[in-house]
Amino acid sequence: MIRTALRSLLGLMLALLLSALTASPVLAASGSYTVTACSPTASSGSWQQINTSSSGMSSGNQCGGPLIGPLSGGDTGALYGEDLAGSTTPVPAGAQAGWSFTAPANTIITAISYYRSLATGNDGDWIAGLTEPNGTQLDICHTSPTPCSSPNNQVAVTRSGLNTTSLFFGVQCEPIGPDTDCLPGATQHFAQADMYSARVTLSETASPTVTGLSGSLWSSAVVWGTQPVTLSSTDPSGISQIALDGPDGQVALQPQSCDFSQTQPCPQLPEASISLDTTQLRDGPQTLTVVVTDAAGNTTSIKSPELIVDNNGPPAPTSLTATPVGGGSDAVELSWSDPANPPQPVSGAFAQLCQTTCGTPTPINGSGGAQITAPAPGAYTIRLWLVDQAGRGSAADAATTAVIVPTPPPPTTSKPAAKKPALRIRTVTWHHGILKLDVTGLPKGAKLHVDLEYSPRSVRRLIFTRQRLTIRSPRPRQVVLRAFDGKHQRGPTISTRVRVTAATAGSP
Repeated sequence: MIRTALRSLLGLMLALLLSALTASPVLAASGSYTVTACSPTASSGSWQQINTSSSGMSSGNQCGGPLIGPLSGGDTGALYGEDLAGSTTPVPAGAQAGWSFTAPANTIITAISYYRSLATGNDGDWIAGLTEPNGTQLDICHTSPTPCSSPNNQVAVTRSGLNTTSLFFGVQCEPIGPDTDCLPGATQHFAQADMYSARVTLSETASPTVTGLSGSLWSSAVVWGTQPVTLSSTDPSGISQIALDGPDGQVALQPQSCDFSQTQPCPQLPEASISLDTTQLRDGPQTLTVVVTDAAGNTTSIKSPELIVDNNGPPAPTSLTATPVGGGSDAVELSWSDPANPPQPVSGAFAQLCQTTCGTPTPINGSGGAQITAPAPGAYTIRLWLVDQAGRGSAADAATTAVIVPTPPPPTTSKPAAKKPALRIRTVTWHHGILKLDVTGLPKGAKLHVDLEYSPRSVRRLIFTRQRLTIRSPRPRQVVLRAFDGKHQRGPTISTRVRVTAATAGSP
């Protein structure tokens, strides 16, 4: 029953541990990182195998068991070091068999947490456990004077506050008293050290070096769309990520692939590049910051030169008006105000006439005013947007207004002025005291005044309403005709002179 209960407890603890590791990965505090080894993987990670007396000692890798190791101890699932059972060869003083861990340059080991099982027999020359290079014993079994056993009780052994560059875990020969070496083994081991999993914490105070920054985002240029930054960066623990920060926070992130079973978990980046979608930034002058982070969380930040972000071009114009020219013309006068602070100076505009659909945009030079021509009279919506000297501008930033181009009035057809009838004498004859006149052009309703002049002082006036006249009269010197409508003279005054002969005929 006790054995069954222990198995159940072991299963529950293992399930809880694996669940915690899967749900929330462990994050190293800034300035430090943790290197893992052994179970549940089969990798020894950054631990290096050691055996300085292979004729009497043994070390090996049987990783792959549970993280907390078996209750019964033993080599299964562990990185181990031990003496050889049954060996008849003495082991020299100072000989080691097991595994060592060495911190990379510019880092220090500050802590270790691991699951292990230790044991030494009745030969007092053996030590099993964890030590520093200077011989400092961190967690050991030493047969002095009696055998030692530190079984795996499913609780991690933790040593913190360390300040060393390497560790050794395993067994070593340390003769006591008159012995000069460790005695040959019998039918069982005199020394065993089994490590099932380990987490070594390394502290790093160095920050990444960053050189060779270049690219359009690092050149005081006018930029839009997606643009790159290239750089070179190195660090003792490697580079875990590159980020770009804008005025309002992080705008780009490029994490690296890191293996925290290695003392340099992340890669060096002699040639690196990170791209930024500049639409995440507002248009106008901007300053970026490249932030390079190493495996320990140390960062190096460098600000960029000021650049101009110009994804959208000028904002929409204001105070847009449209006025038809009129007078039969289809032209429309446009007027607007440019925005106060565009990313780049305004260099032109586009206007678009819309009814059911929108026509082709018309480029406009100048700023503030222009004239366009509608294809025909009618009601239109006019869309107008600006472009800057970098050629940036968008219909998405158009201002709109409405206009009605009037239909021209029909052409006026002027009637020719009515011709006034021209009063004239068609024929005149005088014979034997009879004067005959044939007149044309007498207006209807007008009166014909006929003056017969016989001498400068003798005039006879007759009034008629007809155009053919027969008048008894001596021969007149001159005939003068006038037409009147009762108030005004109509037509020209016609005068004629007639010579008196035996018979007179003809026209004036």
